[in-house]
Amino acid sequence: MVRKQNLLDEFNNSLPELLCSDEDSGNEDVLDMEYTEAETENLKRNAESGDLANSFRLISVVSHIGSSSSSGHYISDVYDMKKQSWLTFNDLDVSRTQEAAVQRDRDRSGYIFFYMHKDMFEQLSDMERSGASNPSEAGRNVLQPL
Repeated sequence: MVRKQNLLDEFNNSLPELLCSDEDSGNEDVLDMEYTEAETENLKRNAESGDLANSFRLISVVSHIGSSSSSGHYISDVYDMKKQSWLTFNDLDVSRTQEAAVQRDRDRSGYIFFYMHKDMFEQLSDMERSGASNPSEAGRNVLQPL
């Protein structure tokens, strides 16, 4: 039993180093990047409004609601393209919500976040607003490489 405890202690002591290490992660250059003032402004603008070419839109969040990983349940917030609104699915209860509320309320409970490229999001959203006559054909056009 002492040997198992020693192994567990050794693992627990090395865990922070393993989690924080960027060794072989491919992120060394990103972590050490320095940005020009113009690049910093572009990054801020993108974070605020999604103005840059490779921006993404949040389209769904799966959240765990509960006090620990062994208790609670999951809910999901999903952007509905047809209704052009956010819906919260909580068991059998489905209710409308606001995107700002999803971003604010799920920043700590969010478990899985789903994103879509903003250009694809806008194309699909425009098709739904205009009532595309053949959604499957229109969908094929949207899914072409950018």
